[in-house]
Amino acid sequence: MLRPRQDHKAEPVCDTCDKPASMDRDSLAAMAMDPDYTSASEVARDDGTYNAKTNRYRCTTCYIKTGQPSSPAGWKVDSI
Repeated sequence: MLRPRQDHKAEPVCDTCDKPASMDRDSLAAMAMDPDYTSASEVARDDGTYNAKTNRYRCTTCYIKTGQPSSPAGWKVDSI
């Protein structure tokens, strides 16, 4: 089975509201507070909800609105 091609240059987007990481206030705030981050995309990829296969994550606002899903193994977007 072929794996979907990942474009690591593509900006991650929220799986719920389709907001790109560069428009996510919390990603931008984290980037501003940590000099190791050079882009909001890096912040999104480090987010616990980020799914590398789909290049999607859940922004903080949507994560809270959807009840803060969790799992003992770690919850990722599209992991159901």
